[in-house]
Amino acid sequence: MLPDRHRQSTRTRRTGLAEKVVVLLVFVFATLRFIYPKRTLSCSYRLFIVGGVFQIQDLNMAVEGLEKERDFYFGKLRDVEVLCQEHENEDFPLVKQILDILYATEVSLA
Repeated sequence: MLPDRHRQSTRTRRTGLAEKVVVLLVFVFATLRFIYPKRTLSCSYRLFIVGGVFQIQDLNMAVEGLEKERDFYFGKLRDVEVLCQEHENEDFPLVKQILDILYATEVSLA
């Protein structure tokens, strides 16, 4: 059977990372204002940091789209596997070839 991985943990880690980055940025701003009270960060640095946060959000959305696509095709492969397993004991060479492809490892394909 093909492995079924738990996907919620990936989303949780990614969301947690974005929140940690925002908290880190707030901490950096607060520390810099404490160390250099008369100086402020220039507008370009602030825009650079905020742009980084938006870029992280964009990447998170792209990853979510790729995860949905991966899950879709994984479901298709799983359906093919179940169908082949139902007819595995019958004498169909095509079913055996399909199962060989599904269960092949990267080493055996080389």
